[in-house]
Amino acid sequence: MLIALLLGWGCDATNENRPIDPTQTLLQRVRDQSELSSFYTALERLNLLSTLQNQHLDFTLLAPTNAAFASYLQAAGYTSLEAVPLSALDPLIRYHIALGNKPVAQLDSSLLSTLSGSKIVAYTSNNTVLLNQGTALATTDLRATNGVLHTLGEVLQPPTQSLADLIATRASGQEAEYGLLQAALTHTGLASVLDNANQRLTLFAPTDAAFTAAGYTTVEEIEQEDPAVIRPLLLYHLLAGYRFSHMLHTGNLRTQLGDSVRVDATAGTLLGEGNTQPARLLPAEMDQFTTNGVLHGIDAVLLPD
Repeated sequence: MLIALLLGWGCDATNENRPIDPTQTLLQRVRDQSELSSFYTALERLNLLSTLQNQHLDFTLLAPTNAAFASYLQAAGYTSLEAVPLSALDPLIRYHIALGNKPVAQLDSSLLSTLSGSKIVAYTSNNTVLLNQGTALATTDLRATNGVLHTLGEVLQPPTQSLADLIATRASGQEAEYGLLQAALTHTGLASVLDNANQRLTLFAPTDAAFTAAGYTTVEEIEQEDPAVIRPLLLYHLLAGYRFSHMLHTGNLRTQLGDSVRVDATAGTLLGEGNTQPARLLPAEMDQFTTNGVLHGIDAVLLPD
């Protein structure tokens, strides 16, 4: 009798430690979270409620909290969620619905495809999972019958420009920083590489002041230079893959030229093999997320060996 009781107790303890199978859909999960009422309202406006009831597809839902939406609305100049045009709201909300079931343990080093068509980059920094420019998950692993729900303390902004488009936008006007860089990219044929939707690149982008300090003071001087001289220099500023600032750790990074640059994460600097002084990563120009990469502005041209 005692043996039977012990065996029965052991079975109950094992069952208690098993994860409970979810019974709610993602939509029900969202509806039951009071802090996600703004997100639910947005889904309702866009007729996306049935999408999160779909039992034939799994989704990873990255749902901004009410506080996150309030901050977004204030920054964007809207008085309410209902004031956001559907043309702007639709891609924004779809960007928070990723394909596939990704609990937090599987998010590291992930490139998530979303219903908007844009990607989300997930990675780990200091044992914390971050998204894109550094958005942390507020709560994680709320399991559902058709996926998993994570909540966010801020609204993610989908990228809309390629690296080439971003540089072209910043090549002239009041916020001009990269006019000489654009001239160099065009002169060497690398502008088309930075416009390629299939590329995943990180660019350390020297400002106009950086090019001037390196001896290239005008667009005409760059256009008169041999492309065979400038092209390797530009390739030395390119890395394969997405490298947000939280992913830049002290050590060497291999560039598209094949040589390495030295990162000092504490100082926020980069040192080329041919430089005597490091280039500084410019805080206001870092982590510019595009459809095909990341741009970090730097205050000096990196020189290969």
